[in-house]
Parts: sequence; structure tokens; C-alpha cells
Amino acid sequence: MLVSILITFCVSGLLAIIGYFTGGNPIQWFGISFVLQYIIFFIVNTVTKAVAQMHINRLEIQRLNAIDENRVRIKCAVCEEPNDVVVKIGQTNEFRCERCKSLNNVSVAINNFQKTEIAPDSVITEDTVNKLKEKLNEKQ
Repeated sequence: MLVSILITFCVSGLLAIIGYFTGGNPIQWFGISFVLQYIIFFIVNTVTKAVAQMHINRLEIQRLNAIDENRVRIKCAVCEEPNDVVVKIGQTNEFRCERCKSLNNVSVAINNFQKTEIAPDSVITEDTVNKLKEKLNEKQ
């Protein structure tokens, strides 16, 4: 920030010197150039930030749209030829085989299964079962 202010003063001083040699008032030239620099750079910075923000927003929209897509290799139901297909979760997906040109439907299924946990003791005794029941009751 200090460097920016020094550059602004140097440019204003240079313009004041030019104004002095052209027959004008150097203080007026200095003041006008100083104020104009701040106005011009304020406009430039505002426009630059707006353009950068629009670009960031555009990239974010593309990223969010790409999250929903999954590229997978699926075999054709007719000829068993592998095809690279974009599958979107929550939508009806279909593709036309590149080799036999048959229309294929893709269904996406997500299932949930309970994971089997091994008891801390290798032998399940009545004490182990009671401890597990106590832990289960404590959680509820």
C-alpha cells in the first residue's frame, strides 16, 4: 500500500513538473493528477474485481454441475461392447451403443447394508452378549 501511494505521488509530481514547464500552476497539476489517479484506479479496480468475481461464479457453477456427473464404462446389453457413458445420479440415464447403435437404459442403485462387527472377545459368551446389550441400552 505504501508503494502504491509513493507511485501515485511520483506520477503526480512528474505531471506537476510537466505542468510547470508548460506554463501552468504545478500545485494545480499535482492535485488534479493525484485525484484523477485515485478515480481512475478505483474504477479499474472495481471493474477488475467484478469481472474476476463473475469468472469465479462461472467456474463454481461448472464445478457444481460436474459433481452430479459420473463417467463410467458400461457394456452394451446387446453386443457387450464397452461404452464410456456419463451417468447422472437421480436421473434416467440411457446411451446408444457405438457399435450396434442399440439404445441402452442405465439404472443406478445405491444400497445400504449393516457392517458386521467382530466382538472384542474371540469367543462369544453370555457375558459378552450382556455387555453388548448394556452398551446398546446406554446409547438409546
